[in-house]
Parts: sequence; structure tokens; C-alpha cells
Amino acid sequence: MPTIVYNQLSTAEQTLASHKIAVRTKAPQEFIHTLLITMNPYIKIVGKEVILFYGTLMRIEEYVRGEFGSG
Repeated sequence: MPTIVYNQLSTAEQTLASHKIAVRTKAPQEFIHTLLITMNPYIKIVGKEVILFYGTLMRIEEYVRGEFGSG
């Protein structure tokens, strides 16, 4: 279960998380980073894996679809 919010992650962990989510949603990484700063969701980093709640990922994907029409 993720217990750390995005804004508490180190810069390297934030970059990893925003990159992984950007690849999954096919959205620009800087957009995802800005969105994650605003949302500040719970995220857990294990090795190079990014773990977050499924509902959070669905909200991010919906926002990307609304903004870019893809995802």
C-alpha cells in the first residue's frame, strides 16, 4: 500500500514516477509532473517500479484524455 505522497519523494523518484506514468498515458512528462504535484497522490517506489492506487491512475488517464484526447 502506498504511504508516501508525491511531493515527499526525492527529485529522482519524482522523475521516475512521472516518466513511468507519462509512458503509460502517452502524455508529456512535464505535464504529468505538474499534474502529480497538483494531485499529490500516494505513491510508492520499489526498485524501479512505481506503485499507486488504481483509482489514481484512472483519474490521471481521464485527465490526459480530456486534455490531449489520447491515453
